Amino acid sequence: MIRVLVIEDDYDLLDDIVFGLRHEGFETSGAPDGIGLMDRLEHQPVDCLVLDLALPGEDGISIVNKLRKTHPQLGVVMLTGRTSVADRIIGLESGCDIYLCKPVERRELAAAIRAVSRRILPPTPHKVIWILERDGMRLLGKDGIEISLTRQELLLLKVFCGAYGGEASRKSLIEGLGGNYLDYDQRRLETLISRLRRKIAQATGTHQVIRALRSEGYMFIEPILERLP
Repeated sequence: MIRVLVIEDDYDLLDDIVFGLRHEGFETSGAPDGIGLMDRLEHQPVDCLVLDLALPGEDGISIVNKLRKTHPQLGVVMLTGRTSVADRIIGLESGCDIYLCKPVERRELAAAIRAVSRRILPPTPHKVIWILERDGMRLLGKDGIEISLTRQELLLLKVFCGAYGGEASRKSLIEGLGGNYLDYDQRRLETLISRLRRKIAQATGTHQVIRALRSEGYMFIEPILERLP
């Protein structure tokens, strides 16, 4: 799971961002300023920092300048109310990966974090173990395993195929099923996941490939690829 630290001095906005990113499937924490950030990073490693510019004490530009010397692999998404071209240039030249202006839609921020993470996280060589065959509504595995799928199971697996690292938030899974996250009965999702787990386990001999992620969502832990028609 991608680990994100949000630094924002507006407490209400900080809570909103942290809450939203958790529902997008990120392991997210927050802080109102950059005080003690370097020590914090030593004890709480993160993959990506979402950073405001106008912070009490040390501002975002100064923080990024230091991070590029001490934590060069850390992804930085700058999220600020400073919208001028000059500010954007300064932010990018300071070393941030992406510069976003407030207000930002949650999905755009999540996409920016994933884009940065794809660049900074080491690639994991692997061979595909599972193939989702959309036309045949089947999940194909090694050793000739074929699992027939219901339409809802197919939709769930499509979300896992498109999720970074196989990690899918509850929101993305519900929306993949065509539901509205705000009024969807999440017990239905849990029932669907449980049935899909059981079906895969029966075909593989108790082999579990779907793992819960701290109530934030689920992860398909083995490489899976959708076969397009």
